[in-house]
Amino acid sequence: MQMTYVRVQPREGIWGVTLNGDEAPLATFARWDDAVDYARGLAIENGDCVLEGEDRNGRLSVREEFYSDATGAVCVYSVLDLAH
Repeated sequence: MQMTYVRVQPREGIWGVTLNGDEAPLATFARWDDAVDYARGLAIENGDCVLEGEDRNGRLSVREEFYSDATGAVCVYSVLDLAH
């Protein structure tokens, strides 16, 4: 099973969303909530996935694990969910 990693990070006053540790963001957003929403969409599209989001200080503030069960339904396990 291949695990996909999606990350939301602060980047020069905006929020970047990266996939599998790439340096260049796939997309950037002015608002953290928009970046996390986009990242969640990527996580659902990519199947087995871990989403991590950092706050402006680089601290992990959200971590969610996405996986599909035997019926194909996407399940989400929130490991960490702190206010940013």
